[in-house]
Amino acid sequence: MKESLSSLAIHIKLPSEAIVPLLVGAGILLVMVFAGAALADWKRKHPQGARIFGLGMALGLTGVAAYRLALMLPQGDENDRVHEGIQLVTMFDGPIVGFLAAIGVVMWRYTNQRWIALGTGLVIGLALFAKPFIAPLSHIWDGHARQWGNLDLEHIAFFAPGLVLVIVALVVALPKPAVAKGPA
Repeated sequence: MKESLSSLAIHIKLPSEAIVPLLVGAGILLVMVFAGAALADWKRKHPQGARIFGLGMALGLTGVAAYRLALMLPQGDENDRVHEGIQLVTMFDGPIVGFLAAIGVVMWRYTNQRWIALGTGLVIGLALFAKPFIAPLSHIWDGHARQWGNLDLEHIAFFAPGLVLVIVALVVALPKPAVAKGPA
């Protein structure tokens, strides 16, 4: 029996509700990477407009991240127990929340709101990291509910984005240490 190469590929189903946040976040990330100098220049030339834009983006991104986090944080069932095939929490939820919140933290810092950036990043990051301990995910296997372990991919999908978000918040929001200059 000969298998085709397409049957050996890994198939990851991206939920439809993940597409819009990922596209928005990817677009903002691309603008920040490729036009970071232009954003800094715009902020210098038009501080009020840049501040309004940054506040709008920061509020929107952290609002969506907090809303999605509030929906999935108490959820313990990965799949709906009544309607077969409906996933309540996917392995994409943690990375999406972490990604949107990280961009939101950067935008808070862009508007010179260092403490809001730090607080937002730490709260959402620690909540993501704590999700497997607060409400561990379970799945149905052979008719019985079984809880995923902490080292299973379903829980690592919350640990990793939470840790990354905490690191981003600390790097972006904490003041840079003064560099000691040597003798002149």
